[in-house]
Amino acid sequence: MAFLRWHNLKDTPAERITTPLLWLPVELTRRKGVRDQYLVQCEDGEAEFNPVLRHQLRQLYDIRVPETVDLQKTSIAEIHADLLAQIRRTEPAVELRLIDKAQIKLVRQKALQRLQQFQRRRTQTGTLRGLATAMPDYSYERGDYRPLGKALYERWVRPSLLPQRFEAGAPPVANPRYAWMVADAEETERLG
Repeated sequence: MAFLRWHNLKDTPAERITTPLLWLPVELTRRKGVRDQYLVQCEDGEAEFNPVLRHQLRQLYDIRVPETVDLQKTSIAEIHADLLAQIRRTEPAVELRLIDKAQIKLVRQKALQRLQQFQRRRTQTGTLRGLATAMPDYSYERGDYRPLGKALYERWVRPSLLPQRFEAGAPPVANPRYAWMVADAEETERLG
């Protein structure tokens, strides 16, 4: 029902932690129909504070929260004010904000920015990516038998030359991506 985004300022101040603050027991029922509908109902207004978070806040910052809270008598704003008062007692510079409405505009704006970045990258590298992922040349015809599995192996798996080859004085290869670390079958037959 409520989440707390916080930082462990003593151990890992850069790490942002998001944990549920309040747990509220609900009942999930399904209404059958052409399109099944699901209904979430709260049985009572008593919510439980996350016990792990309660323990962590008590151990690290001596912030004490009750085990349960009746939401019919206590509002989220009052819980926020109580937590803020306890935080301000020990560290006035720490900020606690209550976000009671989802920031849909911000989420939509960020999603649009990411989509635009993706589309820009795709148009910039589209031709290169198309070449990199194009299917290799293969054939299963009797006179020109080059199976797809072998073509994929030669393109993506077969290891290239070791860099020491150049250090030993060997001439550079025109296309080192397709130069091989292992000898070709023809060369093996010639040598052996």
